[in-house]
Amino acid sequence: MTIKNLGKIHVMRVSMRTPTQTLINNGLTVKTAGDPDVTAPPVTDAVFQLQVTKLQTMLTGSKLSPPTYTTGQVKTQKSIVVTSYNKIAANVEGVAEDVAITAGDINAGITVVTRVGFKTGKKGTGKRPDFGVTATGPGFVQVHVKKDVKGNEGHLFRVAIVAAKGTLPAKATLITYYTLACDIIIQDLPTAAILAIQHANVVPATHGKKASITPPLTGKKAAPVTVSKAHHPVFSYANPDPYTWSDFIYGVAQ
Repeated sequence: MTIKNLGKIHVMRVSMRTPTQTLINNGLTVKTAGDPDVTAPPVTDAVFQLQVTKLQTMLTGSKLSPPTYTTGQVKTQKSIVVTSYNKIAANVEGVAEDVAITAGDINAGITVVTRVGFKTGKKGTGKRPDFGVTATGPGFVQVHVKKDVKGNEGHLFRVAIVAAKGTLPAKATLITYYTLACDIIIQDLPTAAILAIQHANVVPATHGKKASITPPLTGKKAAPVTVSKAHHPVFSYANPDPYTWSDFIYGVAQ
């Protein structure tokens, strides 16, 4: 056997923070039955696919008027799917590593992962960066930013595909996402796409009696933004982008 290329294989997991429809879509692609390598998954396709389709039915029903399922029921079923998905993913990861070692090539293991409907990515070191890429995989880049304050805080992310790392994207190409979460996944990227990512955080104006007349709107290094007597942030039409943006970082989809 000639060892050509070996390394750690990480099969991407899901969590309760994963959007429910994304979880369903990912779950429907899982097919281990009949696979020559993944022969003993902890949850069979027959059982898992029933769990996923039940979640889809409940999610759809929760959006009807009147709803046929409660959000609590959806959450409970989602937890079941997350647990099963991650059990299978852990099994596939171990099998894929064994296949890679036998073949002397990590690509043999990655083939197993994608063949049964999972995605590979880079596993983090356990210590997440203040602002950085924490995982990449086929068609996606995952980004984490550190929270600046306790309590409510929003996050703005601007992204664009560029030709090379270090290239500043044209402003017209930037897409902006707003979320309350510190971790986001940008998916549906072309293979080997280089993604430029920029971040700004948004904190609410203080509404207490001792509110400052100029609390920062966009974090520790933000320029102060005027607040009205009623403690409402005041935006200037002449300054449509009052946020304090970070430098660009870059992630490469697989």
